[in-house]
Amino acid sequence: MEVTQKTKAIILKREAFNESNSRVFVYTQDFGKLDLVARGTQKISSKLAGHIEPLNLCEIMIIKGKQYDYLGSAVSENVFINIKNDYEKCIISGEVAQAVDQVIKGREKDEQIFLMLHRFLEVLNNCGDNILECRLQTIQSAFILKLISMLGYQPDLDNFKACLPASQELQRGEPVGKVGNILASKNVINIMKFALENRFEDIVQADFITELVKEFEQVVKQYKQYIFD
Repeated sequence: MEVTQKTKAIILKREAFNESNSRVFVYTQDFGKLDLVARGTQKISSKLAGHIEPLNLCEIMIIKGKQYDYLGSAVSENVFINIKNDYEKCIISGEVAQAVDQVIKGREKDEQIFLMLHRFLEVLNNCGDNILECRLQTIQSAFILKLISMLGYQPDLDNFKACLPASQELQRGEPVGKVGNILASKNVINIMKFALENRFEDIVQADFITELVKEFEQVVKQYKQYIFD
């Protein structure tokens, strides 16, 4: 008798597997990240294929197998259509899903990560169509920073070590600190604190100058690489 389990899942990635199957990477509410085989979903006639597109929120059934676990069924609860109809939102959300897939290796359950990813997608889906690109980049960097922190690697932003300013910072006349081994200006340290302390609804409404948003993005990317690579 096959062992089956049901849970909610957000589709992170889908790729071809053998001639007619797909390999689907999901983050679930009850079991953490899973790598599942979806039979027959490369066929045009597949009824399951439309439900396992990246970024969909689904109710899924997992079938335990000897070599692989299989996706027995999937029913979409939210396809976040406003994200998928907006190129910039789609890119931002795809990079967030990729970050979750990259940094989470095991199957350990963490419902808070599932809920955070779900809320991120809801906020992005519900915000206006003409949202500024720098706001999108801010909420993306904030998600990755929150994810890193949730996994146990939150940077100590109150006690960063002073160091010699880089030439760019000398030109700005700003103090510089270290996050891990990453240089970050005082203003970016403050943005990082804001991102960790506030909800996505508030973060996406915040206005920061484009130069600082780009630096925030770079610091978070470098810190992610420092921790996980």
